[in-house]
Amino acid sequence: MNQDLVTQFSKMSKLTVAVEMVTYNHEKYIAQAIESVMMQQTTFQYKLIIAEDCSTDNTGKICIDLQKNIPRRSN
Repeated sequence: MNQDLVTQFSKMSKLTVAVEMVTYNHEKYIAQAIESVMMQQTTFQYKLIIAEDCSTDNTGKICIDLQKNIPRRSN
């Protein structure tokens, strides 16, 4: 595991689950995928990590737009 990620996770003592979403040219599906994670009702903290690999479509723009518009949760 990447040492930077280990350091980040160790600083987030309340974090229980990390969801990693890897995407490339998924502009038709990425909004639904992100929204399906963010709408989950949980009693624990989680973090959504999106790895967007320089898509040639609008996947990256959609991810950035959603990041700005979906409110952050706090448990």
